[in-house]
Amino acid sequence: MHYSGVRRGVFVERPNRFIAHAELDGQQVVCHVKNTGRCRELLTPGAVIYLQESDNPNRKTRYDLIAVEKGGLLINMDAQAPNQVFREWAEGGGFLPGLSLLRPETTWGNSRFDFYWELSTGRRGFAELDGQQVVCHVKNTGRCRELLTPGAVIYLQESDNPNRKTRYDLIAVEKGGLLINMDAQAPNQVFREWAEGGGFLPGLSLLRPETTWGNSRFDFYWELSTGRRGFVEVKGVTLEENGYARFPDAPTERGVKHLEELIACRAEGYETAVCFVLQMSGMREFAPNDDTHPAFGAALRRAAAADVQILARECMVTPDSMTIAGAVPVRL
Repeated sequence: MHYSGVRRGVFVERPNRFIAHAELDGQQVVCHVKNTGRCRELLTPGAVIYLQESDNPNRKTRYDLIAVEKGGLLINMDAQAPNQVFREWAEGGGFLPGLSLLRPETTWGNSRFDFYWELSTGRRGFAELDGQQVVCHVKNTGRCRELLTPGAVIYLQESDNPNRKTRYDLIAVEKGGLLINMDAQAPNQVFREWAEGGGFLPGLSLLRPETTWGNSRFDFYWELSTGRRGFVEVKGVTLEENGYARFPDAPTERGVKHLEELIACRAEGYETAVCFVLQMSGMREFAPNDDTHPAFGAALRRAAAADVQILARECMVTPDSMTIAGAVPVRL
């Protein structure tokens, strides 16, 4: 964007949010301040300011205050400018290349966003520039204290369900240089995709989720055409400590029960496994978190001794995807 008719002046005072007094060519003038914020650290007496002269004869004030010098820094103060420069940047391909639509001031439900956009591929969304606070659903009931710290960069998935109480789901968080998926439903989904693609056991003839055996219900039951069959329990892992993945992040009696059930199932002749899906990449190894829940670590070691297979698989994580990438060493 470009301003015309800009003149250099000196700030004198600001009687209210809307106007300021400035010195211009040795005369004091009244100007409109294009920002209703306090801006006390900027508008100090004697500060060099920049005024845009209006050619509208019906205006009460002839000038708009649009910028100020602070030390060696020139700061634009025009509150209308961010939306305009965003639009120019987005239309030039800087936001998302190949936009088929960019519409300002668009209503969705009871909300009005600065921009609505579409791509020819079918992707669509909203952009908000005001820094508003929103309420989101956390798709993980674990403590996650080491992840959800004030100021952490998080990723939200927007829902198109108008009946939801919350519009967004919190699905991932940055921790240092690591992107960690926090969606507690995702591990079962990515395990299924990986298994159906041959990653777990090549040639599966059946992979059935949520299968009951006795008084137990396991995440997956599988069969091979050779007659082999078994059960798998999947656990999502979000706890990371200096490149080492740990589970659980809080005591889990339910997790201990699952391991005991796998041991019993193995004794009946089924093949059994527990697969820890690390919702992150770059881990050196996986181990039970004996400090938080020693009973789970003990149960996991009993399971391994009873010939329950212990697997750990890390994932390739992006803000909008997660796929199993490879094996991580397990230390019991």
